[in-house]
Amino acid sequence: MFELHEEVKGVFQRRHRHIVDTIMHQLAPLTENIQSTSAAPALSELDEDLATLTDTLSTLTPDPGDLLDALCEVLRAFSPYFDLRGLTQEQLEWAQNLLGYFRDHAQSEEDAVDLSLILIIANMMQRLGEHEDAIELYEFVLSIDRHRSTHPGFAVAYHNMALVYLGLGEDARGIAACQRALEIDQHNENERGIAANLMLLADFQENLGDVRQSGETLKQALAILEQIDNRVLMTMFKGKVAAFTAKYGDTEKADTVFREALTEWKALGDDEQYAIVQFNYAVVLHEMGRRDEALLRAGESLKLLEADGHYIADHIRAALRAWEVGEQAPSSVTRYRKKSRRVRFRLKPKQ
Repeated sequence: MFELHEEVKGVFQRRHRHIVDTIMHQLAPLTENIQSTSAAPALSELDEDLATLTDTLSTLTPDPGDLLDALCEVLRAFSPYFDLRGLTQEQLEWAQNLLGYFRDHAQSEEDAVDLSLILIIANMMQRLGEHEDAIELYEFVLSIDRHRSTHPGFAVAYHNMALVYLGLGEDARGIAACQRALEIDQHNENERGIAANLMLLADFQENLGDVRQSGETLKQALAILEQIDNRVLMTMFKGKVAAFTAKYGDTEKADTVFREALTEWKALGDDEQYAIVQFNYAVVLHEMGRRDEALLRAGESLKLLEADGHYIADHIRAALRAWEVGEQAPSSVTRYRKKSRRVRFRLKPKQ
């Protein structure tokens, strides 16, 4: 009976290995240009196989066995696509399962955990509003070589940590992290990262009251975006410009840009970004006196974010209550403080 069990186990292991290899060879290449303007066919094909892909990961990540490294590679490759499709909780669970398996089976404290697992966990916690946990994990990753490393992964860690600081209202720390990310991306000539960091830096500059400099930084980001093919970043830029224009410029022009950004997020299928921009647009509509449309759009935004348990839903809900009784409401999706779980990861990551 024992021998039969081992034979059956071997059959399943070979089958799972074949499935993962097939995913990496046939589907992973489709994710490489997922943010380009010509990505529609790739997105369509990935969407058709999404159920199979997520079922496979859900089955294998709790007990990956000798597929641990291969599954880490799958998560790395598919993260941009999973982000676009809002699979935040799922990515967090998959990465935590793999990390837990590694910790249980590591031969010694000297073994190196895959750095991407911790970054994925931190990124997902940041998106879910678990700010304190996210910062702790980013600090852990960056403690490897805080001052000298120019690895692109460090730029991602610094950028996302800056996003957390933006949400917490810690502008000085956020600007320092954002500028470090910008330096690394400039060193690596990563135009996509440079543009993303410039847009984030503009947010900090606006928070500090330097509206003119914020506008100039956005112009620098646009100059780069016009030279590269990145539909996601350009759509993100439109949302920022719409909000900026509404606050300091022409609300009618902002109305047009908001509509363009919403159309793009809808086409991309990113419900989270669509909902956030939708609410910021609702704020502008409310200030323009178009109360009914503002309530309708804010309600749609709340419905989408509530479905995923997104922490920003509480902010929108409070704004809706204020609008309904004629009180002053928050002007946009703003900073948010949230008490979170404390976690510790002490194993040495791969450098």
